[in-house]
Amino acid sequence: MSKDNKGILIGEKSETIGAKFHEARGKSALLRELTEDPMHQINWETPYYNKFIDKCLADIDLTGKVCLDLGSGDGRFTEYLIKKGAKKVICLDSDYQPLYNLSKHSTKEGYRDKIELIYSGAENIPIENESVDVVLALGVYYYLGEEQEKGLKETCNKMKRGGILISSEPNLEGIALRSLLFDTLGDMVENFTNHSFKEEQKDTKYRFPLYEEKKLLSLYELSGFNLTYKKGLSIFHQIIRIQYVRGLISKEYLENSLDELKGIFNYLDENGKMNKTIMYKHIKK
Repeated sequence: MSKDNKGILIGEKSETIGAKFHEARGKSALLRELTEDPMHQINWETPYYNKFIDKCLADIDLTGKVCLDLGSGDGRFTEYLIKKGAKKVICLDSDYQPLYNLSKHSTKEGYRDKIELIYSGAENIPIENESVDVVLALGVYYYLGEEQEKGLKETCNKMKRGGILISSEPNLEGIALRSLLFDTLGDMVENFTNHSFKEEQKDTKYRFPLYEEKKLLSLYELSGFNLTYKKGLSIFHQIIRIQYVRGLISKEYLENSLDELKGIFNYLDENGKMNKTIMYKHIKK
């Protein structure tokens, strides 16, 4: 690997469908920045991701540990891991711009020396085998498309025995509901028939794998992992955001409803069954 003048290590360019999708969009998903937007679903969802990560790491002291943040973007969870005591966080993403933003942000916040930035895909992780204690891969593997199984095995190879993998995957029922509400009945039927889904309202060639949970978990097991804990993430954050973006909810009404919504989100986190995403904790065998 070479290192550019921004201090970012340049690995093998990803040719996965997810990398091509984000490149074609022409703009990066700067999720850390969006956590500051009170009107965005990223802001609403992030506390529940953090709560899940907290529970997954409750029995491990991160002091002196090496973490791998796959699909780190601009560091939505990187600083969280640093504050939890991680000795080092390796941040890998197939999109260069978020890594550059993270480099600037971490320098400003004083933890740039504790992170390593790698521009590469999750199907090709250019670090030593059995060198990582904890891996975060939230909303990552399905973007690999046909390389999803390769990405899981690659992750396993990089982890120490007994290491923790925290990941999330799209939920079949939640995706189907979103398609029915905001796309067409045909889109919903196609999701089930072809076991794939799209992230854009328009017609697109970029469709991502959508597995029944039994099939999905078998991929993890075959890749060397044991499931120890799982929890759903409500789809209501996304439904409200889509309604807002499409003008079905006014900014004023949403702003005036935020306190009540947060109470509803807390209830759904404890009792809800309609999930957009399922979050998993796996242990390397």
